[in-house]
Amino acid sequence: MSEISYHFVLSACAASMGISMRQQCKETKENNWAHIVDILRQHRVRPLFLKACMSGRVQIPHEYEVKLRKEVADIQKSQLLFAQQLLQILTQLNKASISAIPYKGSVLAQKAYHQIGLREFGDIDFIIDKINLQKVGSIMSKMGYKMQKQIPEILKPLFLFVNIEFNYQKFRDNNLLFHVEPHWSIGHSRAYQKITYNQVKVLSKQVTSCGVDMLELSNEGLYITTCIHHMRSFQYTLKELLDLATIVQHCSPLNWELVFETAKKWNAYNSVIASLILLNNNFDLAIPPWVTSKIKESLHIQSIVLKHKTLGTQKEPIVRRVLHTVRHDLAFADSTTIRIMILIRTLLHYTIQFIFFKR
Repeated sequence: MSEISYHFVLSACAASMGISMRQQCKETKENNWAHIVDILRQHRVRPLFLKACMSGRVQIPHEYEVKLRKEVADIQKSQLLFAQQLLQILTQLNKASISAIPYKGSVLAQKAYHQIGLREFGDIDFIIDKINLQKVGSIMSKMGYKMQKQIPEILKPLFLFVNIEFNYQKFRDNNLLFHVEPHWSIGHSRAYQKITYNQVKVLSKQVTSCGVDMLELSNEGLYITTCIHHMRSFQYTLKELLDLATIVQHCSPLNWELVFETAKKWNAYNSVIASLILLNNNFDLAIPPWVTSKIKESLHIQSIVLKHKTLGTQKEPIVRRVLHTVRHDLAFADSTTIRIMILIRTLLHYTIQFIFFKR
């Protein structure tokens, strides 16, 4: 029942974006709607599923429809507030002559889904030059944000080496309003995918949105950055899978030569291959045959990805999850040198997380 429910949700959400599945999964009388709603919440695809219900693709019981409508209304209100907050932050950064590249969040929602309210997200991400970190910190402080975890001065150089982002939070009456993550690089730091602002900037262009100047990722930049973020663990959620499919469907044609060329430079080639395996197995997308043929050249990646086809359902003890993550990183690494760096970075990363931050 669980596998059928997951596939049913994925099919409905994909259909709401005009994406065809390899295998359609139709609604049955045996649907456990309480379980399906739990899946929607866990995988953060409620707006897409409601859209499928409103179009008549899915017949949902009235009591669940009422609850889903209310939840989606709250979600969409929150998404608009996050989008407005991003514009306010970018405005303050522009005043300080600091360029930023927003990614994920409302930017991905608007460009790929063509509607901010169709994609659930709960934070604001943007990429900045590392030399501007202190200035950005001051701006965030003036806007009422506090760093989620204070880092001891003696540990800052090590923290900057191992990590890729700071976490800022803004509260009102002890309630969290916004969570913001300024990145000095993106990728999976332990897998030695530390892609800097200047590297990402090559795949962006200057635009003006709602009167605010910003750098916007190209279609290829959008796919690669999303792919790198989503392919960094064993657990691929339905939202992450739909993000990638929606980019391919609605931001085409992609320059796949540029995607592969850039992925190799960024040590992210195997991550791109992993994304293609998932897309090719689940969706009927207009991906050129020469692109999907590269899957056959990476059988070790294919075996890892397919072992975890039950998307996002694993709940494992922390030690086992850490071991699985390391195994994942080593398998996805593009060279032996990177594998050695992964082991070093993993040791440093978990030393900081478990000893100093008690996570």
